[in-house]
This record gives sequence, structure tokens and C-alpha cells, in this order.
Amino acid sequence: MNGANFTFNFILKNIGRSPATNVWVDPKVILSYPNDEGRPSKLDVPRILRDEIAEKKKRPPSPLGFSIFPDETIVQPITTGVPNDEVDRATKLIKAIYPTVYGAIEYRMGLDNTVHHTGFIFEVQRDASPRPFTTKGKKWPTAIWTEEGDVPAADVRLSRSLIEGGYAD
Repeated sequence: MNGANFTFNFILKNIGRSPATNVWVDPKVILSYPNDEGRPSKLDVPRILRDEIAEKKKRPPSPLGFSIFPDETIVQPITTGVPNDEVDRATKLIKAIYPTVYGAIEYRMGLDNTVHHTGFIFEVQRDASPRPFTTKGKKWPTAIWTEEGDVPAADVRLSRSLIEGGYAD
């Protein structure tokens, strides 16, 4: 992949009493743009998520996915990215990206064919500890500055979006 690539480890636990079948995680990343770009912003993400889930509900149930039994926890690593042209647009004024990861976990319960979704929206930031790059340049330490290159996983922080609103059916 080119552009900005993200690998997330989704830790999924079945807290219900029935096996969750055909479990599928579908994350996407959106970047904030300067106001004049006319692109979706973080404020649009809850609507985009609800619209995407509504579209998924129109499709027949997927035969793909895996099962999670009651009280079982699994880790699902998933890599997703943002193309170079999107990164270039997002960094036109400031050479930093402010990613938001959003999506839904799709699943069925036991032998029921009803498809359920649990949505999520998280802000992706760097650790707030000052680094030589940010201290010298008087730059915001939680921003992901493109000049710094790859960000070690230990330096990444995810926080639930304040505008999420939650989604589960």
C-alpha cells in the first residue's frame, strides 16, 4: 500500500450467550481536510457510518467471517490505508494528518440469519510526549507529522470519538 497505512489489532469478545457467526470487521480511515476542500470531515463520520451500515443491511448475509463462542476473545489484525492523493490533500496547509478510523463489526447470532452491526469511531493520535522533532519545531506532539515517517505502534493512541454517538443493533 502507499500513502498512510494503519494496522489495527481488533480485540473481539463475545459477551453474549450464543456463538457469534460470520464475524467480519470492516474498518476505514478518513483524514480531516482544510475547510476549503469540500471533503467529508470528522463531523460527517457518524452519518457516513450509519449510511454504510444501512447499505450493508440491504445485502444478503455474507457467508464469510469467523465464529466467536461465548466468553471467547480473539485478536483480529487488519491493515487499511489512505491513498497518497488523499494524504496530499489533507496535508496541503499543515504537514500533519489527523486520522479517524471508523467502521462496523458485522455478525450473526447462532442459527439466526439476522445480521447485526456494532459500529465504532476512534481518533488516531501520537502519544503526547514531546519529541525532538516537535520540541524543536514547536509542533503539536499528538499530531502525526508526515516528515517524521513511520510511527511506532507503541507511540499511537486511540480514543473514542466524542461525536460517535454509538451504534449497535
